[in-house]
Amino acid sequence: MTPDVCVTPYPQKSSIGVSEWPEFLVSAEHSAEPINGVQFLHGVSGEGGLSHGLSTDLYRAFHKGRCFELAIKQSGTEPHVTDPPIKTLTAAQQNQLTPTMSKVLHSFRFLK
Repeated sequence: MTPDVCVTPYPQKSSIGVSEWPEFLVSAEHSAEPINGVQFLHGVSGEGGLSHGLSTDLYRAFHKGRCFELAIKQSGTEPHVTDPPIKTLTAAQQNQLTPTMSKVLHSFRFLK
């Protein structure tokens, strides 16, 4: 493992072949994130289908010869596709979610 291999978004591989798309895209606006003194590359990915979606903010760092990845994943389903419709977050709950997840992310520390 090298620092370049750690932070490079390679094409996704599956049982049917190699995708045209990388496993994640590096954020142009926010490409790095310091987390407790260590710089992490910030990438994003997402997928969806059949009224379901998944978005991922991932953070990679090469630290002491090893590659580490942290991720915040948010999944969702259109509420009208179930019977009865599922409850959704209120605007206030959604506004609390981002800072709460950021606190969890920034609580990560390398022990040595």
